[in-house]
Amino acid sequence: RVAQWFYDVLDFLEESRDIAYVGMTVLDRYLAVRTRETSGSLSPPMIEPFDFEILAFTSLFLSIRVCGSGRELQIPELLQLSSSGARTSHIVQAGNIVLKKLSWDQRILTPHM
Repeated sequence: RVAQWFYDVLDFLEESRDIAYVGMTVLDRYLAVRTRETSGSLSPPMIEPFDFEILAFTSLFLSIRVCGSGRELQIPELLQLSSSGARTSHIVQAGNIVLKKLSWDQRILTPHM
């Protein structure tokens, strides 16, 4: 379901569908690290649907910025495709968390926040 959504967004933005692979990899790696950190608990960590959507948006945004056509995609452009009430601040915060958890020493700061 997430992969199909990635494809739909990439088609809408006229970006290569190959970017979906990168986005899914980022999302999967983050979830694996998060699960490993809480492996001492009795059950795997649950993620609320809204939080999962934010993580999916963030993973796709990061992958477009890194592997996309070079177009200056802004977070609000991506959020126009959502009806969940997600905000730019959610994506920036999640992006910084994902980058830190994956040991990528970068920030997701973008102009026009």
